[in-house]
Amino acid sequence: MQELPIARQVPVRYTLTLTGFLAAVAAILLTVVDMRRGFLLPPQAYAQLGSPSAFLFYTPGHWAALALGLIGAWLAYRALQAWDAEAARLGLNYRFGRDVLAGLLMLLLIADLFIYRGVQASRVVQAGRLGVSQTFNLATLPDWLRPLGEAANFLLVVWHATFLGILIGALFLVLLCSGERIKGAFRLTGLRAHLVGSVSAIAYPFCSCCAGPLGASLYWGGASLGAALAFVVGAPLLNVTTLLLAATLLPPQFALLRIAGGVLLAVCGTWLVARAVRARPPAVAPPGAARGLRLLEGLSRPFAFEQAVAG
Repeated sequence: MQELPIARQVPVRYTLTLTGFLAAVAAILLTVVDMRRGFLLPPQAYAQLGSPSAFLFYTPGHWAALALGLIGAWLAYRALQAWDAEAARLGLNYRFGRDVLAGLLMLLLIADLFIYRGVQASRVVQAGRLGVSQTFNLATLPDWLRPLGEAANFLLVVWHATFLGILIGALFLVLLCSGERIKGAFRLTGLRAHLVGSVSAIAYPFCSCCAGPLGASLYWGGASLGAALAFVVGAPLLNVTTLLLAATLLPPQFALLRIAGGVLLAVCGTWLVARAVRARPPAVAPPGAARGLRLLEGLSRPFAFEQAVAG
C-alpha cells in the first residue's frame, strides 16, 4: 500500500496520545536526571544517598513524579499498541510516523544526556579541577576488597549514562534500518568513513560507557567498520563537554594539543587500525580449540540480551 503523508493518516486522538507518551517520557527523564544531579531545587531541599559523593538526590516529589510518569507512559503505550493493531488490520502504513517517533525519542534522550553531562561539567569548571566520584568511602575497604569496590563504585557512577547510551543505540538501529541517507553516510569506506564517524561524535556528550553500546548498534545496523570505530574512539575524545572542559581547564597550548591529538587519534588512528584489520588474514582456530570456544560462548550467552528480544 502506498504510504500517505503522516498528517492524513493519523487522527487527532492518536496524535494526542503520542504527545502524551512523549510528555510522560520527558517527565521521567527530567526526574531521573535531577535525582542524579540535584540541580532543579535549592541544595537544602534534597536528601542525599551516598557519601562522600551523592549517588542520588531525592525528595518525596521525585517519587511521585516518577510514579505518575511511568503510569502515564504505560497507559499511552497501551493505547498506541491498540491503535497500531487497528491500523495493521486496515492496511495503513505508519513507517514515517515510526521514524518520527524514534527521532523525537532520541532528541529527548540526547537532551537528557546533555543535562546530565552539562551540569557536572559546569560544576567542574566552577571548581577548577577534575575529580573521581566516590559513592561510598573506598578507603575504608580492606585491600583484598578494593578491586570489587572500585568496580561497584564505577557502575554506580556511570549507570545512568550507560543506560541512556543503550537506549540511544536502539533508536539508532531503528533509524539506520529505515533512513537511507543516514545509512548511506555511515556505510562510507576509506578516510571519509572515519571523518563521518568522528564528526558525528562531536554532537553527542558521550563518554566511553555510552559510546560502547552505541558503536555496537551502529555496526550491527550496517555502518562500516571505519565509521563505527571512529565514532567509538571519537565520542570520548571529541564530544562537546570534553572540548569545553579542555578549553576551560587547560592552558591554551595544552588545550590545543589535547583537541588536535583527539582529532588525529579519532580520524587517522582508527583509519590505520581499520586498514590493519582488513589486511589481516582470517583467523583460524588451532586444533583442540573447539571446547574452549564453546566454553566462551556459553559464558557470554547470558549477556547477549539482543537474542532475548530478537522477536
